[in-house]
Amino acid sequence: MSVWEIKLPQGITEITQEYVRGNMPAGTTEVVIPEGAKSIRLMAFHGCVDLQSVVISESVKSIDFHAFLGCTCLESVVIPQCIKSIGVGIFKGCTSLHSVEIPEGVE
Repeated sequence: MSVWEIKLPQGITEITQEYVRGNMPAGTTEVVIPEGAKSIRLMAFHGCVDLQSVVISESVKSIDFHAFLGCTCLESVVIPQCIKSIGVGIFKGCTSLHSVEIPEGVE
């Protein structure tokens, strides 16, 4: 298992597709979204087929449309209580997904 603990440069608060593609090591199976990140943007992890689990910090407030589109090996995601909004289709094409914890009150 290869874990990628994202280390955002100072002043960066969004996890974008460009950031993921430019920084995520090949073969990463687990991603830890750090404190300080505020949002996971549109298609950020699109097509990350080796990704199996994601842990999202309490500082993240929104997850945009199709954030995990096509992550076919993704099995589990823990979404923290502080999430305010989740976009449509964030797990579209995640055919291995069997565990998602979504807190009450999320839009």
